Amino acid sequence: MHLALAGVGTWRVDLATGQGTRDAALNRMLGLAERETCQPVQDLLDRVHPDDRARVEDAVRRLVEDDAPYDIEYRIVQPDGVLRWIRDRARSVRDASGAMVGATGAVVDRSDARARADELAQVEAELDQFAYGASHDLQEPLRMIANYMHLLDSRYGAGLDARAQQYMRFAVEGAVRMQGMVASILEYSRHGRMPAVDDQVALAAVVAEAILQAQPRIDACGARIDVGDLPTVRGSAAQLTSVMRHLIVNALTFRRPGHAPRVRITARRDGAAWTIGVHDDGIGVAREDRERVFEVFKRLHSRDDYPGAGIGLALCRKIVTRHGGRIWFDDPVDGGASILVSLPA
Repeated sequence: MHLALAGVGTWRVDLATGQGTRDAALNRMLGLAERETCQPVQDLLDRVHPDDRARVEDAVRRLVEDDAPYDIEYRIVQPDGVLRWIRDRARSVRDASGAMVGATGAVVDRSDARARADELAQVEAELDQFAYGASHDLQEPLRMIANYMHLLDSRYGAGLDARAQQYMRFAVEGAVRMQGMVASILEYSRHGRMPAVDDQVALAAVVAEAILQAQPRIDACGARIDVGDLPTVRGSAAQLTSVMRHLIVNALTFRRPGHAPRVRITARRDGAAWTIGVHDDGIGVAREDRERVFEVFKRLHSRDDYPGAGIGLALCRKIVTRHGGRIWFDDPVDGGASILVSLPA
């Protein structure tokens, strides 16, 4: 049974009569007996899970009426009640004159792959939950350590020698730095636990909010932010705002010493996606390091030179991936760094 379902089933139908054929592999997937002729499309529809039926019927309708091929995944219910995921790909069949006379399709059983994906998603959710709980519980003892070290310094610091005062300062700085890392882990895990959102999101409003949140940093370094025309995409406004804020702050952080940074935010249509660019005139990133900086806590510079927890770009990739997109460094035209974000149109 398992080996049979791992194969590919095929079907073919005549549009005029609705009659056609399906092969043995597809019969086994559907749990149907072999027949010389049948109604393969209707047989598939009869097995579709009720929650997926409208979507599948719409794809079939567009194939017949608009000659639009489809490639979709949905669930089928076998006669014994077993639920399986399949991938169904179909296209039109034409006669010698070019007229559409039928359709043909290939069906692949995707149940095992779906099960593995579900298991991985469950593991990821559990890890996110663990990271969230652990980092949340760490906040209070870190605050206590930092507060008591400040009290020790204020009350007894004057009586300590220079070396003891230095040790005290190191301890306070370490606690504060750990607080920042814990806060970053909380943000990273929180976004992993957020439900998927499929709203219409105006990126112009998203960028405006991100600039507002980053305004203290912008004012502190005298930065200039130029924003071009931006599209509307689907997703979560809150999560995409977080992406743009991190990218803007990243551009401000890695600026050239003594130079007021300039950041340009652009958009272009690339086929079925929008590519959003965040371009700066800062110190840039070497080609061999461009992938590594998207890993959690990966740093290219010391904290003394460039502060930060080293989690911002990793968080951006996590959110963009959840939106069905990708993020990467492009080769800048005039130096600096260019980070591109591709989102489905």
